[in-house]
Amino acid sequence: MAADKPIKLSRRITLPPHIDKNDFFAVVDHIAPRAIAREIYRHKTAGRGIVVERDGKVVYLQPEEIEVDEALLRDPSDGAE
Repeated sequence: MAADKPIKLSRRITLPPHIDKNDFFAVVDHIAPRAIAREIYRHKTAGRGIVVERDGKVVYLQPEEIEVDEALLRDPSDGAE
């Protein structure tokens, strides 16, 4: 991910047509990873680090060490995939 060119985040996370909006678990499985990735990305772009667990140890990551899956940041309805 290029640190000098931030990704424009959509205000929404939409559900793809194959997910039934009344199926709580399907909705959560789709939305939760995206929401978490967005918050981690916002921390990174704000210059804040995060604390994670790696191999049973608590590790502090500097903003430049944080990696976020860009596919989770984009909403497919924006046509930016």
